[in-house]
Amino acid sequence: MATDSSPARSALLLALALAALALAACADREDPLVIAHRGLPGAFPDNTVAGFMAAADEGADTFETDLWLTADGEVVLAHDGGLGCFTQACTGAIHDQPAETVRACLLPTASDGGRHTIASLEEALIATRGRYTAHFLEIKTRDPAMLDATAEAALRLVDRLGTPDVVWHTFDPAGVVAIRAAAERLGLPAPVVGLQLFLDTGVSLEAGCPPVSAPATEADVARLAPDWVLYGGAFIDRLDVLAAHGAGRKVATWGGDSPLLIRRALDLGVDGVFTDTPGYLRRLLDE
Repeated sequence: MATDSSPARSALLLALALAALALAACADREDPLVIAHRGLPGAFPDNTVAGFMAAADEGADTFETDLWLTADGEVVLAHDGGLGCFTQACTGAIHDQPAETVRACLLPTASDGGRHTIASLEEALIATRGRYTAHFLEIKTRDPAMLDATAEAALRLVDRLGTPDVVWHTFDPAGVVAIRAAAERLGLPAPVVGLQLFLDTGVSLEAGCPPVSAPATEADVARLAPDWVLYGGAFIDRLDVLAAHGAGRKVATWGGDSPLLIRRALDLGVDGVFTDTPGYLRRLLDE
């Protein structure tokens, strides 16, 4: 019997094959991690134990937080290194002051009316033990003199506490090098690291207090081969995800509290979404 080898039939067979592959990939793909971005912003001040606990209650798998080192070597949680930027009355840089002074600083009043102060990493990890399956810990400083010390102190603490499944991440390619070097000095297993990108070619964002730029590029990703690539929500497309997965890397993106960016991230097939509204993302996944 003659066979139909027309272009139309070939195109149909190709389309069916691609559809089958797509369905198989969807069937095997796990839901992305619901990553509580600094806890539960809006309800609680950023990076507080109360915020992390509330995010777990809303269905977050993991939390993301920012690390700074005090003058006497304690790792504390804050997005900004300048105390005057986010506390009620404190001033100066975190790394210039002892932990006792830093941890006494009052944060803005939460919607619950509570009085919250700056938390230490140790306090947060102990309080949330058993509530989370993973942790995203960002080394925030860009100061070369502080980078190695912060990475080493944080890695040592996490090892002592036996905290599971930590992704260490940073905007700065030098931070990835510092994290890996600190683990080697301490005799620890190779850490899981992530590099944050806003644009493929880097961007002089100069956000934060003091300003923290985001210089990492796709060339840095290729050179440093991080385990995770972390994108700004508006600056990622399907090719970025396919390229990362093809290289054996995982992808997460910031969705914030934007339903549009969160839904877009899910459509792209990312492995994690940083969100200010973990309850909303959890409901989407459950549906």
